[in-house]
Amino acid sequence: MKKRTIITTLVVSSLLACGTAWASSSKSFNGFPVVDVIVNGKTTQGDVPAIILNGRTLVPLKLVGESLGANVTWDSNTKTVNVQSQAVNSNNDRNVNTLKLYALILDTYQNLISLDAGLASTLGSGQRTFNIQTAMAANDYFNKQIQIYNNTLKQVEELIQIANRAGIDISDMRTVLNTYSESIDYYKLAFQNIGKPNDNNASLGFDKSREAGTLAYNGYAKIKQIIISY
Repeated sequence: MKKRTIITTLVVSSLLACGTAWASSSKSFNGFPVVDVIVNGKTTQGDVPAIILNGRTLVPLKLVGESLGANVTWDSNTKTVNVQSQAVNSNNDRNVNTLKLYALILDTYQNLISLDAGLASTLGSGQRTFNIQTAMAANDYFNKQIQIYNNTLKQVEELIQIANRAGIDISDMRTVLNTYSESIDYYKLAFQNIGKPNDNNASLGFDKSREAGTLAYNGYAKIKQIIISY
């Protein structure tokens, strides 16, 4: 004979908030009055009914649990009943997905921080001396950094939309990218003016790049703290 587990009304009463109720019945089970169990307005029946014993209402946990969408299992070795609700599973899945999204956001902030190192080393702060060959090499490197920026720009915009749907605000990434865009514009002018005295566009580009890198780091630190305390 399969083992069945029952639970007293003191515990089952907590399920009333989910729409569970019971009503008196004239039926009996092994000499004990049977109680009808109503879950969310529907009478629920199982192979072992709810009964009244010594003035207490005893309701099979499996009967009510599975009616509410929970998975109820019995471990005969440990004499343990395990109830796993779909709500818990759903919450666990949401938590895992949210953490994955935060991890992706964290990686993106790291990529934004790396843009600073790439742009800032293009012409430095304008103190380097260039000949034609070194200027061409620097320009090639600079164009690669622009390509990285453009690729990052598209990825960030898509990520911002995904994060918004999850209730996560990372709109500061746009500020970071706009500041990098200003840096790029200054560096473009610096390349046009290589060899001209008193041109400070490289210095301005360097400063803007560092400003953007700092903003990206602040965003990184914010998300990292959220993950730590999640």
